[in-house]
Amino acid sequence: MKCMYIHNNRYIHTQIDTYMCICIHTYMHAYIHTYIHTCMHVCIHQTYIHKKDTCIHTYMHACMHTSNIHTYIFNVAAEKRKIDQTYRYIQRRTLREHYSLCYVKQFQNHHT
Repeated sequence: MKCMYIHNNRYIHTQIDTYMCICIHTYMHAYIHTYIHTCMHVCIHQTYIHKKDTCIHTYMHACMHTSNIHTYIFNVAAEKRKIDQTYRYIQRRTLREHYSLCYVKQFQNHHT
């Protein structure tokens, strides 16, 4: 069971949970800075997500499962369109005034 904190393509494994919370802060000019926090539970209850209740409510809609987290981490550009599409969908639904949202990722127990 692992969570990962990702920054600048460098990762640290921790033994916490099988889910990861990816907080994506979207700025002007489509610039994306991606933080993967150590745990969904922590991400919900800490300051990374200001709209805690909304974030929890949107998990069912925003959850994206992957069998290869490294593909996401090291190929963000390829995933950017999907992220933006999902972000705009959630933004229209519940996060119009906020520039952060939380993705729940299922992380398989194996890693490279």
